[in-house]
Amino acid sequence: MERICYEFANSVAHQLSTLSASHLSLLHKSLWGKIGSTHKDERNDYRLAIFSRPNGVLGYLSNQDVTRFLFPEKIPTVLGTANRYIRITEVFLENDNLLTDENDDTDLLKSLGPYLKQQPITYLSLNSSLNNVLKSEHLWKFPVIDLAIPNKFTTQEILDYHLLENENLEQVLIANATRGYMYWLTEIFRRGQGVEVLTQELRQHVDSCTSKAILIAKGDLSGYVMFAANCDISSCVENCWVHA
Repeated sequence: MERICYEFANSVAHQLSTLSASHLSLLHKSLWGKIGSTHKDERNDYRLAIFSRPNGVLGYLSNQDVTRFLFPEKIPTVLGTANRYIRITEVFLENDNLLTDENDDTDLLKSLGPYLKQQPITYLSLNSSLNNVLKSEHLWKFPVIDLAIPNKFTTQEILDYHLLENENLEQVLIANATRGYMYWLTEIFRRGQGVEVLTQELRQHVDSCTSKAILIAKGDLSGYVMFAANCDISSCVENCWVHA
């Protein structure tokens, strides 16, 4: 019975973030406290960066202490089964030539699907060509808290999922977008309608004032507030603040 209780408590702890699980260690002289201390000492949260080179797709796993090079298909074997305390919390798809028609590694990356689906991924950065990424939803269809993506790589499928279906979403960082474009995205979220429905109606709002990066932040406000990195603040408030 004691063993069953331990397995249950440890399983619950594994569902928590590293920070939350470590707080269990404050429950001194208890089973939960012991498990919390173990998680505090053993947990390792990694960033996974996937990018392409002429000789194929490569992956880097890194945390505060170490960076490890691995071929993507080896990641589940080397890390996933060897140590339950190692998990991936951030995913970066890098380089413009990743998964292009000239270098289609979709099948290889599908091997990561079952493993990534089990990871507590909270941050996703899409900074690569998306010709074939959409064929593999496991590369971007995570209920992440933060999403970062350049304007030129946004697609209807990705936006519809994260703005309308991803209930965990708190922040979206769109690089090199116009204020009008961000207004359009905000309306998608506010109205709960898809990209295709609003495209024609809101096209008139797209202007030529670009910003290096614009952040949509969902907090205690009644909607999304957008801040442009290099635009006049008063102009941004006037043009980009849309209440839900």
